[in-house]
Amino acid sequence: MELGKQIKIGEIVSAVGIKGEVKIYNFSNVMDRFEDDELFYLGTRENSSKMTIDSIRYQKNMPVVRLNGVTDRNEAERLIGKEIFISEASLHELPEDTFYVRELIGVLVYDKELGLIGEVVDVLQNTAQDLYKVKTKEGKEVYIPAVKEFVLSVDIKQNRIDVKLIPGFME
Repeated sequence: MELGKQIKIGEIVSAVGIKGEVKIYNFSNVMDRFEDDELFYLGTRENSSKMTIDSIRYQKNMPVVRLNGVTDRNEAERLIGKEIFISEASLHELPEDTFYVRELIGVLVYDKELGLIGEVVDVLQNTAQDLYKVKTKEGKEVYIPAVKEFVLSVDIKQNRIDVKLIPGFME
């Protein structure tokens, strides 16, 4: 099935109970993502099919869903490892100065004093604040907190993030 630009938002990680429910690892930071009446796709980027959610509940902040047509644990276990996608057109509009991780990957990072530092290769979100993982020109990796004290501006259209690092940060 052709989705156009696909955005992976989750993956089925386990079967739950005996009635066909599955637990989803949610890659999206939208907690109620699976409660929306959006069109989801299940499978791989190369081969996916439409997915309908019949019911949803949460277990330790992870969605546990019953998919239409999945009625027992055996069917649910066959879905483990399958990825969940939405089309790019289904992405929610973000507040100003908020970005999707995929928009930040590859953006060049410039320090006010040092000039070009490197490019964003990942964004870590499991910390008190997001951390931009930047691969420097020298091939090192540094983590820059995504807070106003360090990040002066983000301009996705110009492929540029301006930062002000404290002395010794790059050492």
